[in-house]
Order: sequence, then structure tokens, then C-alpha cells
Amino acid sequence: MSEAFVAQTSSELYEILRTWGASAPPRLERRGRQKELERFCLRLLLDFQNQSGQLKFPLEVVECENPDFILTGQGINSGIEVVEACDPREQAEWTRFAKNVQASEEPISRDIGLMDPQRKPKFRNLVQRAIFSKAKKSSSDVDQLLIYSNTDLDNFEDLEWKLSALEACENPGSKFSKIWIISGRDVFCLAS
Repeated sequence: MSEAFVAQTSSELYEILRTWGASAPPRLERRGRQKELERFCLRLLLDFQNQSGQLKFPLEVVECENPDFILTGQGINSGIEVVEACDPREQAEWTRFAKNVQASEEPISRDIGLMDPQRKPKFRNLVQRAIFSKAKKSSSDVDQLLIYSNTDLDNFEDLEWKLSALEACENPGSKFSKIWIISGRDVFCLAS
């Protein structure tokens, strides 16, 4: 366990988040850099919570494993686990595409299947799989789940579409007090 930072005020947290977790490693450079990606995701969540007045200060963030982060402060003692919602086949296709782009001198386009009528149920299934997986594997110290959507299924969709797609997701045994979703520019919480 290592302390990542302590923020005494909302303004101080804003300043810390300008650099802490400010970027995610590029697709072809992610191997061995999982913690950077987790920091990036938590940064998005904390920035959202800070802007919407959901945090109390002082706030301490500690990096660890299972949970990935522990947040402590006034009225909070929470273990957050970060997990990706993705289809391994789609990820393999994206990696091949990224390598082709890197090797090509010409622009390359990629079809993302915007007209697929099964986009909503496929998106819901990816998120549900991530929830079930972490419900089985995570320690009892994990009480919040932070899922980042890494799929084309929710591209170009608004928050209403995403909430509608995920309204039937289950929280097995109410394991998690909150299930947060990062999808594009949206950060939101599923009803638990």
C-alpha cells in the first residue's frame, strides 16, 4: 500500500488532479502499465465527484491491490476496484488496427457498427460480465466498483441511451454499495 495523495480542500484536489492520473497509456503500450490506467479512471471519477459536490475533505487516496484504491476522509472509508468492460475479440481487432495504422502512411478507417440493433444488449452484457467477475474475485474490502467502458458499443450515444441500456444490470448480493461507469465523457452511477 502506498499513499497517492491527500487533498485538504476541493481546490487542492482540483490542482492535484491536473497531473495525477492525467493520462492513460496508449493502446500499444499498456502492458505492465495497469496502475497508470487505473489512476486515469479514478481521476475521472474523483473529478466528477468533486465538481458535483459529492466529496468531503480532507480526502486521502491510497493505492493498493484488491481494492485498487482506498479513499478515506470525513464520512468515507471506501475500497474501489477498477475494471474494464470489453470484448476480448474487439480488443484484439483494435490492437491489430492500431498496429496497421502505425505501419501505414495512409489514413485507415474502421467500421464501428453503429447500426447494429443489438448494441444495447451487447453493451449491457459487457458491463454485467465485469460486475459478476469482480463480485466473485474481489476482496471484502471492495465496496465500490469503477467500470470503464472500452468498447465501440456505446460510442456516439448520450447518457440517456447508456442508462437505458444498463437499467437491468444486477449487483449480485448487493456486493457493491456503488457501481460507477465511465463511458466516453460520461461518469455515472448505476442504482444499487
